[in-house]
Amino acid sequence: MIQRGDYAVRDAVIRTTGITDVSAPGNGMAYTARGFSGVNSVAVTENGQRVFVGSGTSTHPASTWGYERFEVLRGVGSIVNGTGTAGATINAVRKEPNKNTSLEAMAAVGEGGTERFGIGGTGAIGSAGAFRLDAYTDSSDGFIDRGDSSSKKFMSSFRFDVSDTVRLDFQADVADQKPQRYFGTPLIGGATGRLDTSIRERNYNVGDAKIQYSDSRALARATWQATSELSVRYELSAFDIKREWRNVESYSATATQVSRNSYLNIQHDQSQLNNRLEATHKLAGNQLIVGWEFSEIDFKNTRNSDNTATSVVPLRSFDPGVFISTTPLLTRLDSHTLAQAFYIDDAYDLTDRLKLLAGLRRDTYRYSRTNPTNPADVGRNELDSNSVRLGLSYRVTPDTNAYVQASTGSDPIDSLLSASLANMSFKLTSVKQAEVGVKQKLSQGLGEWTAAVYRIEKDDILTRAPSNSSITIQGGSQSSQGIELGGNIKPARNWRIDGNVAFVDAQYDKFDEVVANVLTTRNGNRPTNIPKVTANLWATYGTSVWETGAGARYVGERFSNNANTTTLPSYVVYDAMLAYRVNRNLTLRGLLRNLGDKVYATTSGNSGSQWYLGEPRRAEVVAELRF
Repeated sequence: MIQRGDYAVRDAVIRTTGITDVSAPGNGMAYTARGFSGVNSVAVTENGQRVFVGSGTSTHPASTWGYERFEVLRGVGSIVNGTGTAGATINAVRKEPNKNTSLEAMAAVGEGGTERFGIGGTGAIGSAGAFRLDAYTDSSDGFIDRGDSSSKKFMSSFRFDVSDTVRLDFQADVADQKPQRYFGTPLIGGATGRLDTSIRERNYNVGDAKIQYSDSRALARATWQATSELSVRYELSAFDIKREWRNVESYSATATQVSRNSYLNIQHDQSQLNNRLEATHKLAGNQLIVGWEFSEIDFKNTRNSDNTATSVVPLRSFDPGVFISTTPLLTRLDSHTLAQAFYIDDAYDLTDRLKLLAGLRRDTYRYSRTNPTNPADVGRNELDSNSVRLGLSYRVTPDTNAYVQASTGSDPIDSLLSASLANMSFKLTSVKQAEVGVKQKLSQGLGEWTAAVYRIEKDDILTRAPSNSSITIQGGSQSSQGIELGGNIKPARNWRIDGNVAFVDAQYDKFDEVVANVLTTRNGNRPTNIPKVTANLWATYGTSVWETGAGARYVGERFSNNANTTTLPSYVVYDAMLAYRVNRNLTLRGLLRNLGDKVYATTSGNSGSQWYLGEPRRAEVVAELRF
């Protein structure tokens, strides 16, 4: 991540196999994986713990500073992490406190008024404790009019060895993000129209637009090494999240003007309290994990529903105007959710080469909602889910493993914390996956590679009733199957090449929707935002003083509607890096993103009539310090 200048989480994970970015200001961070898309199908966790999703939004964590690595588990989610998602789980692993004193810092400046500063350090607290502190801030003027953005965060971790068998950990974090207030570039003529690159830098949002995410997090953990084989861990953590949007979000363009609607003012207020008790038993040839989780979440959604305000501005030179609303800002949803889970996960050596992997998880959710503006909009729901994992791993040689596994999970049809009254009668979707693969390390440290083949089936998605198209039922299904290849090789001294490619065939197996009052089948169509092919390549050459690298990222063509009649073009983006080690403590690094200044769309909005464009070519110079 440091070498390639991947300071945002999305920049890091989209370089991994088969992950693409479909983020928009309304969802914070969203990805696709293995034929499935969105925050309900691709989860982001921190040290295995997930912030529950309310109103389709995921915003934590956003920057990579302060994290040791990001683990990407593709397919149906982990039993232990408990996300159950169909596409993937992205787990951020924090840097840990250490008694050995160290300090690292970073300062960067770049085009578009970009500035970044980060500092992190660790050291001892007396003879029994250690700490780690990380702070990061960035700001930019952006690549569009009024495209400024900023973020800042502070992460703290403390560890105390109370005795030879008991350890206490404490964490406290705060973060504040003000993302770019950009809701896409409209196509001339609507969803089937064209992109006019001359308006690439135009921002059609209002002048007083606002997007802000504020997060705070606290955690306490006690770990007891009861015996040499048995350890017990208890965690208590709390999240407090506040978000606000005040924007005009939908645009329709002709050759001379842009019509704007969806003047939305939305506020989220979310608090989450988590308990986790886990026991791990390790014995020769076997590792058993048994756990219990309990979470209590309060979520409040305040918004100006049914706002009928509209406006029209010229295509190019215009006054952006201010936010207007014909309706008041009122709390429309106040929900309370209790989530509980029990899980067991085991890895057992059947022989010295063959390992059995098995896991079982039971999740229950108790959800209640009220609408202070509408006494009739009140309801309760109970949801249950069982997740199962069964696999075999065979060590073909000391450096080669082959595996086969089957797993099940679930996705909600709506964000768990904000299910509408109409959706409260529906159960969770069911997901099942079968996968086989190979992992191998090459001899003499020359590299490693992995290959996987999978099939995923997701049932109980929403569709329309054949007998009455006005009724929504839970009888649809979709599936995907694909091949993933990834690895790295060191073909010569000082050289390293990393690459991956993913092929996915995704489709709706059973899905109907109403178009112009006519029930229309989408069976066989590819879901929106899903490319058939994605690939990444990065080559690095380095000596003790100099280091240089270049890479390419490819995302194939995607559809922006269920009818598969409007598309987002494929694209290739090239990046480069050059670094000079001044001394053992200081490295100067130059970064160049989107070398070819490619104009490309990451995702679409407003029924495909506007595209979210990726950043143009930009350069940064970074100073990295380590002591």
